[in-house]
Amino acid sequence: MERLELTHPVLSTEAMRHADQATTERFGIPGYTLMESAAHAATREIQARFSLSAGARVLVLAGHGNNGGDGLAIARLLAGRRIAVTVVTTAAPGASSPDADRNLALLHVMEQEGGCDLRVLGHDTNVIQLAREADLVVDSLLGIGVTGRLREPIRSLALACGSAKHVVSIDVPTGVDSDRGVLTDEAAVRAELTISMAAAKPGLLFGAGRSAAGEVVVVDIGIPPHIIQGALTQPGCARLATDELVSALLPGRALNAHKNSVGRVLVVAGSDAYTGAAALASLAAGRTGAGYVTCASTPKVQAAIDAQSPATATVALPSSPTGGISAEAAEEVVARAAASDALLIGPGLGLEPGTVACIAEVLERVDVPVVVDADGLNALTKINPGRFSAEQRARWVLTPHLGEFRRLLEAAGEPLDETELERRTWLTPTWAARMGSTLLLKGAPTVTALPDRTAFVATEVHPSLAVAGAGDVLAGMIAGFMSQGLDPAEAAISAQHIGNAVAAAWTASRAGGAMQPTDLIEALPTVLRERFGA
Repeated sequence: MERLELTHPVLSTEAMRHADQATTERFGIPGYTLMESAAHAATREIQARFSLSAGARVLVLAGHGNNGGDGLAIARLLAGRRIAVTVVTTAAPGASSPDADRNLALLHVMEQEGGCDLRVLGHDTNVIQLAREADLVVDSLLGIGVTGRLREPIRSLALACGSAKHVVSIDVPTGVDSDRGVLTDEAAVRAELTISMAAAKPGLLFGAGRSAAGEVVVVDIGIPPHIIQGALTQPGCARLATDELVSALLPGRALNAHKNSVGRVLVVAGSDAYTGAAALASLAAGRTGAGYVTCASTPKVQAAIDAQSPATATVALPSSPTGGISAEAAEEVVARAAASDALLIGPGLGLEPGTVACIAEVLERVDVPVVVDADGLNALTKINPGRFSAEQRARWVLTPHLGEFRRLLEAAGEPLDETELERRTWLTPTWAARMGSTLLLKGAPTVTALPDRTAFVATEVHPSLAVAGAGDVLAGMIAGFMSQGLDPAEAAISAQHIGNAVAAAWTASRAGGAMQPTDLIEALPTVLRERFGA
């Protein structure tokens, strides 16, 4: 996978702590300096978002740890801009983290000079009233790594945020598990904006944490980039793909290009009961720029594609009396694959015994990159994985939705523990490594992992993609990109990212629920050109 510098990091709790520690120990940058950088960056984001003028009322809720120290520093900086800042904190001199203690002392000095209203939490503090009166509440009560239910007085302070006009959380909303994205308590803060320090956290991207975080903005706090990159090798970390990455990966065309030089895709898909899957996958492969797309399927599917897509070559395979391809089709498929640059196998094939036998033989004998989708994945649950070499599996992209993923794990004798889905940036890389293939686990968000455990998270999965046939389009796009020279991971990440961009563009002026897979295919060239410069 190339151009990783064009991605954004997602760091687990442990990796973030490692990066902080490495910055201090190896570079001599004190924790207080990082805290000050974080506070300045967060203050800029708050001002950019809310345009607070002199006299605006801000309530800062600060805990006694380093997250609270960030909040105390933000309060000082906002007060320095003549904003009316009230601080309610659980911090106390000598009972807080050293860096938070230092910021608390600075605030005490500022309070004595009339620069802010500092209140150490007491029984008579009406935090709910303060939150209602404030133009903005800053939540810096708890930081990363908190997993249990909220304790008093933190719980009451978090509940008070529910009375605020606007809430900004620092690093993670209080009550959100920063790794799993679950709410540890029903009193968890629901923020409008979360300012995440140095990197996004998995808990801001998954589950209820994604909703509780609101908009997520990542700010630079001065940790050297190579330390962040080193931390990304730890379990649970991932990367966010960007438009810049995908634009850099997309293949170009030489002036002397011809149809056989810009990507030959073989699509093995469809049955008499499911003709549409083969057509959608074949059309999508062509729309990515593949120069020659062939669909091999039953005679009925061949006729349907000839009617819908004259640019797609077709091959009629031996089929069963019930309308699926038979085991005898393997010879023809293997021969055709040898003249192709990429193979897509699975959409709409069904699971007749002969079809499963054909899929097994094809996967065992071909030596081109392969997208295994839909019934191709279901067939793998019935096939001994020992038939396939590590070299073969390394060329595969597996594209399961959650149901197919569960079946794959059950076939491996390790049924999926549903709680593991809360740690998907751990789960997906683990199974990509075990399967030896690029694994694209569909969902919202989607996680794509390489065999070396490098993982990518697609935070935005457009809801309009929840329509039958969208997966066939995605699989066809992956195959099309692989045929043009992208490696399996590059093709999978690019196809997913672009597909979501197409859905967002199409629905910008239309009802999202009305989108059909054919709309994705039709809109694809425009988005490739206008957004990705293809």
